[in-house]
Amino acid sequence: MVEVFKKLDPALVDEIAANPNEYTPSWGVKFIAPNYKYIDIPFKSDISKEKHAPGFIAKRLDFDNFLVSKLNPKYATFWQNTELKEVLPVDGGHVLHLKKDGKEITVFAKLVIGAEGDRSIIGKKLGGIKMEPEHYCAGIRAYYTGVEGMHPQNYIELHFLDELLPGYFWIFPMPNGGANIGAGILSKSASKKKVNLREGMLKIIAENPQIAPRFANAKLEGKIQGWGLPLGSKKRPLSGNGFLLTGDAGSLIDPFTGEGIGNAMICGR
Repeated sequence: MVEVFKKLDPALVDEIAANPNEYTPSWGVKFIAPNYKYIDIPFKSDISKEKHAPGFIAKRLDFDNFLVSKLNPKYATFWQNTELKEVLPVDGGHVLHLKKDGKEITVFAKLVIGAEGDRSIIGKKLGGIKMEPEHYCAGIRAYYTGVEGMHPQNYIELHFLDELLPGYFWIFPMPNGGANIGAGILSKSASKKKVNLREGMLKIIAENPQIAPRFANAKLEGKIQGWGLPLGSKKRPLSGNGFLLTGDAGSLIDPFTGEGIGNAMICGR
């Protein structure tokens, strides 16, 4: 994400770095094996040369709002409260059936870009994207406060625990003493092992000998939420006659880390 912003406009990174209430700078990643041995990997080998951190952690709502705030009305007309209901190919383009402010309308477009995430209608209808359990990850996320033992340089943590393989439990430090806590596992394996991801994550937090002590004074903020993660572990067409797919709509999530925002930003640019 940071590298894309640098290419678009370095001032975007300056703005993010100047807002510690919404963005936590992160300098690396910690991989923890099932036997609890770990390795710290910095994003940059010499941080003294860096003006800002190579990565930032934020709530998705805040980051999406930041991106929307940068839309240039000279080039883009932004419709809120609008849902795509159907897309139909026609001569020279596509007809989009939309629901805007509760009213049904249609729009013609020569080119459509599917950027609606995992449940992309454009990806399904035009790109033939479908849910494949062997190339799909189930994930849940919760926000906590009071989680202890964070890395001094705010490394994100990926815990590869036996009960979640092939998948992992994560801890991401966030602003104001918060943390993004979650778990993900390959859908095919979750079905085979009959894994209840929510129960599994809460059990790890309550009972894992390495993790539970860090949550002794932690508090859940809001609800535990789940979503599907379409993995880029299979080659798929990302474009066709009058359409392009980006981000999750094109199943571009990294199959190893489960991260999708960086790939989506690169693809979007």
